[in-house]
Amino acid sequence: GDAVTPSGQLVYSVTRQPLTGHLVLDGGASYVSTFTQFDVDSGRLQYLHTSKSPGRDSFTLNIKSPHASKGPYTVYVDVYEHHVAMNTSSLHLVAGGSAVLAPNIIGVTSSDRGDYIVKVVAPPRAGWLVKDGWTLANIQPIDSFAGSDLRERRIVYVSDKSANLARDVFQVMACISGETCTNPEPVEVTISQQNKQSPLILRNEVLRVMSTNFAVITNSHLGTEDTDTPPYQVFFLISKPSNGHVARVIEPDKAIYNFSQKEIDDSAIAFYRGSNSSVGSGGFSFLISDGVHQLGPEWFTIEAWDGQINVALEANSRLLCAPDTNAVISIDLLRANLPNAAAPEIVFAVHKAPRYGKLTVSGVESHRFTQHDVTTQHRPPQNEWTRRDSFTFTIGLNGTFNQPNGDEHRFRITSTYAALTPDQLQRLVSTQSLYVSRGGSTALNQSHINAGALTKKVAKEVILMEIAKEPRHGDAAWLDLPKGILTWSDFARGWPFIYRHSGESDRDDELVFYIYPASESTRSASRLRIQIPIRILPIRDHALEVSLFPRSIACISGGAAPLDQTSFFATHPSVPPQSIIYHVVQNGRNGAKIRVSHRNREKFSQEELNQGLVSVVHTPAPAGSAPADVIVFSIDGLYKTLIVKIRPLDLALENHTTIHYQQGKTYVVLSRSHLGAFSNGDRAKISYKIVLPPENGTFYWVAGEKETKEFSQDDVDNGRVLYAQLNMHSYKDSFEFVVANEGRDTVRNRSEIVVKSMVVAQPVIVEANTTTPITSSQLNASALEGATPRFLVASPPRYGRITLDLGSSHSALFFTYNDITKGKVLYQAFGNSDEVTENLELEVRADSVQPARLILPITILPSDDTGNGHSSKEKMEPDEHLQGEKHDEEAFLKNFPRLVKPDYLLHISLLGVIVSIAIMIMICRFRAASRKKKKLKSTKLDEAGEQARLATPRLSMDKPDLLGTTVFATIKSAETGKMLEAHKRELEQRNVRTPLKSFESPKMRGSLPLSAQRLAQDSPRARRHAPSLDYAGLSGDSTPPAMPLYQQLSRPAGETQHWV
Repeated sequence: GDAVTPSGQLVYSVTRQPLTGHLVLDGGASYVSTFTQFDVDSGRLQYLHTSKSPGRDSFTLNIKSPHASKGPYTVYVDVYEHHVAMNTSSLHLVAGGSAVLAPNIIGVTSSDRGDYIVKVVAPPRAGWLVKDGWTLANIQPIDSFAGSDLRERRIVYVSDKSANLARDVFQVMACISGETCTNPEPVEVTISQQNKQSPLILRNEVLRVMSTNFAVITNSHLGTEDTDTPPYQVFFLISKPSNGHVARVIEPDKAIYNFSQKEIDDSAIAFYRGSNSSVGSGGFSFLISDGVHQLGPEWFTIEAWDGQINVALEANSRLLCAPDTNAVISIDLLRANLPNAAAPEIVFAVHKAPRYGKLTVSGVESHRFTQHDVTTQHRPPQNEWTRRDSFTFTIGLNGTFNQPNGDEHRFRITSTYAALTPDQLQRLVSTQSLYVSRGGSTALNQSHINAGALTKKVAKEVILMEIAKEPRHGDAAWLDLPKGILTWSDFARGWPFIYRHSGESDRDDELVFYIYPASESTRSASRLRIQIPIRILPIRDHALEVSLFPRSIACISGGAAPLDQTSFFATHPSVPPQSIIYHVVQNGRNGAKIRVSHRNREKFSQEELNQGLVSVVHTPAPAGSAPADVIVFSIDGLYKTLIVKIRPLDLALENHTTIHYQQGKTYVVLSRSHLGAFSNGDRAKISYKIVLPPENGTFYWVAGEKETKEFSQDDVDNGRVLYAQLNMHSYKDSFEFVVANEGRDTVRNRSEIVVKSMVVAQPVIVEANTTTPITSSQLNASALEGATPRFLVASPPRYGRITLDLGSSHSALFFTYNDITKGKVLYQAFGNSDEVTENLELEVRADSVQPARLILPITILPSDDTGNGHSSKEKMEPDEHLQGEKHDEEAFLKNFPRLVKPDYLLHISLLGVIVSIAIMIMICRFRAASRKKKKLKSTKLDEAGEQARLATPRLSMDKPDLLGTTVFATIKSAETGKMLEAHKRELEQRNVRTPLKSFESPKMRGSLPLSAQRLAQDSPRARRHAPSLDYAGLSGDSTPPAMPLYQQLSRPAGETQHWV
């Protein structure tokens, strides 16, 4: 096409038709002479061959569009024969192994130039057909594969060892062009078995020999198990017994030194005491062998028992069973023999039944049974590894128990998970084979051994895993655990276990683990033995050389670690780097994955490593994960493990202080001194989330003035977040937050926001039983002069009280700064025998600013006559001070502190005379002064009003306030304007001109209506969403509200308001 003309307008005209065929549209019968590009794109144009012989055909055409015409063009069609054939041969491998399907196993010949497809018609029964790498934990069989896969030896037959079959067969057929296929052909698989498992000792009990001088050795005394060897091929090789000899029952005089497990099972082996042996214990040592593996040496104990013949109990061994199963008490465990008594006549009577199970005879619970029917049904709901039980019994003849041999005996029962049979073990512990290439390495994880069902059964126990037997052809170890013991919970969290093959042999290997509880770590009989087969895979290409591959790398939790050619390098003499592929056989179980060009990938090439495009990224796993992870690679069949050591992200709130800001300001910018979290990760990824917002304000971005509830540590470090106070009635606020990092670690905490008072407080020192005035040097509110500063007693004092009138019994709860300057505020200290400190909490209020609180420390020193009616035992508590108004005059005078310390009676007399004279003088002057005040009252009020309009509150601000310097003024009249101009010139002369700044960008704003202002004061939610951050003039005490700055000028009707 010409990239301009639509495909439907690009027309092909056939100028010469094919010679041995013709062109049709959609399989029609008529020839086609014209067609469009759209027909070609949609697959409608077809060539139909009409000849019976192969060869080459052609046709000629022209191309025409609305803009131009071109041609002619000749199109050639090659016609060839269409056939496919296939032949197969047999496949040989070892049980549990694998074999590659090569062209010599499945051979296909085809006339098609395209590749053929092999379809699996009937899959194998004792294995799987897979492509490339696989794991038995997550194996995915294929039902078809391409011829290129067969030629490149990528198709593998994997044997299922659990199938236990000697032969297998599957059927395949080859197809070309999607329709032409061969007949299904079988591929026979011959599976040979190998002796992989070593024998296991199940029982080694003491043999007791009575006065008969011989005893049969049964499988209740010696018992073994070998999953791939029959009992008649498992032999015991013994030393010479110390007090007799071992012989077959049919030949008691011929000593033997080896016998099979089958002979023991048949009770064909017995021990015979020597004629000269004394009473005592002995035994023999023995080895166990299945022809390939050998176990031992072990010791078999034989005890001599010279009891009387009427002691009928010949066998009383411990019953060993698995939980939640039935166990049979056989004759080898419990056997009695009474003279001239048959087995049905020997009766066992149970006196104390077992606690965790019940005895049954023919399915019915019973407390009496005979030697003929001894069985037990043991089904305890066991949540511990080992549980011991027992029952006591006596033996009688035909139900009679009054004979001397009716002594009471105890039968012991041990229920332990270490006695699980192979079938029971499969239900609680699942295992899968571990695959590794020759000379390679791999990792063991929970997909290969999963004891989760077992650990749930014994949730009370701490389950340990221990390497019981080292592999024969390699090394295996836990990462950073030299003792080889790990808890199951750590293994389930992904603690790395690495197996490295030595490369010296192609034979399969195995791992053997012990699983047991920590409470029984010293008891070898309590250990459960688990075997993990290791399958050794052959190396596909010996020319591949991996020259660089580290054993481990480090990666920060939640971060990334680059992989490049300086650490990972593989070469091949005939393969370019882009064709050397690293396949991820096993991903990390703790969040480690491979990423190529910012995308998760399961494979990558050496060329991508050379370009630095590959990295290991870690996604933080849940808390408690292992400190390392493992990724297993397959480099053209060579297995390599990469240990990723994860460095944890540290998170700590190092700086966390109360957020203070000066009274008179309406905001504070957060800094690192307020909220400072530490982490070894990116500070921009340390996030703060407000989970419980402040009640009297909110958080804003400095740039943009938008509210926020989430920000980062980097925002705090760079001063991008501020707290703005919305409720100007409040002196403090608080909020709760959660700080988190990339590792999902979180720290929850609470911060306080407190307004710092502009009043400076100095310590006050007084003496007990005295009254001391509070001066302006002790409470200095000069910074608020002009804003009517006033003080509210926030909490009543304990060791005295505040009063404004010496003659009153009431405590003052409110006073002004003017009262302090006039010396009216007094602190009356109560009697106290010890030095105490009164922390008087005061709330400071003033016009145009929010309230704030401060502490005035008052130290009270004991007086010399504290015991003179004013001891510490008699001092009043805070509740008594508040109820002082209800006390009568006599109680008040008794507790009233004295101003000075001379003689009490003399002072009373002098005080009475002085008071009488003062009253007479005050009455005379009062009348004269009242007449004079009436004349001056009008003039003073006019002067005071004019001064109030020109006065400016002297609030001390060291730095310009971005929020607080925005004020609302009212222009009254021409006269007022002149006064403002005069005041402005005066300020310019004093060089105290304040720059005009605003928290928001300059724009016109309108004031809130009075109703809206009242709503904002009453509703916290309304205050939180108020349109302005300027809150001058709010007052929260019971006194009349202070007049805001912009209302200090008179405001007649028709006034105009401006922002200045």
